[in-house]
Amino acid sequence: MDDQGQTATSPLNTKLQTPHVQIPHNVQTPHPAKEIRISTPTPFEGDRKKTMQFMADVVLYLGCNQEIYDTDKKKISFALSYLKGRSAADGKLIRVQKYMKNGWPDWDKFLGEFNETFSPINEQGDAWIKL
Repeated sequence: MDDQGQTATSPLNTKLQTPHVQIPHNVQTPHPAKEIRISTPTPFEGDRKKTMQFMADVVLYLGCNQEIYDTDKKKISFALSYLKGRSAADGKLIRVQKYMKNGWPDWDKFLGEFNETFSPINEQGDAWIKL
């Protein structure tokens, strides 16, 4: 009470009032994107004969799930996660270390590097050279 016999209003005694906000009924809250379930790429073990098929599977999967894999880093990480076997896994480790040090490339540059590393060898040309 103050000198005049009235109760002082303290911040602790004050009711918190939340402003009333009306949300229109037709507004939808955004839902996180869900991954579309199509067959995932077969893990790539470094067999150069399977490079084109592997990359086709990766590109198809990423194309169906663009809302989730919406950055180059996410796309590259997805592709690298399917590299298995000794030579492919070694290549993955080298790339990840390089990207962590120098930054992640864009998707097109990654594809170029991947194809350069794992593109099929010209078997007919090699057979001709051996003759």
